[in-house]
Amino acid sequence: MFSSTQTLKIFRISILVFALCYSGISLATPPMRENWQKLEQPDGSVVFLTKRGDATFHWLENRAGYVVVKNVDSGVYEFAEIKEDNGSQTLVPGGVSASTDNVTLKSRAFKPVLSKDLTKIRKQQLMLR
Repeated sequence: MFSSTQTLKIFRISILVFALCYSGISLATPPMRENWQKLEQPDGSVVFLTKRGDATFHWLENRAGYVVVKNVDSGVYEFAEIKEDNGSQTLVPGGVSASTDNVTLKSRAFKPVLSKDLTKIRKQQLMLR
């Protein structure tokens, strides 16, 4: 029916189409543009944050690269911690205000999440799918 050359060509095209369809998942959600926002904390202090990630996996980050989440109870933007629950990881407020300077932050036992840590977590999640 098909010669070996035609069969090989069809196989190669099939692999190419499959690869393009599979990679299209990540291409459909482009990275967010850097847009720094000046946000005021309830105590009057100011933090500068930007959104990072894509449409399906995103977070807020300060200029030093630390991940920040808003504490819904207090309204304070806080450095994030990763909470693990039944193999699932979520970002939760860490109890330290994002307006805390980096020197003070480093002197505490608290270890905030860096943006590069989330990138690693995201890659692990994609590999598990």
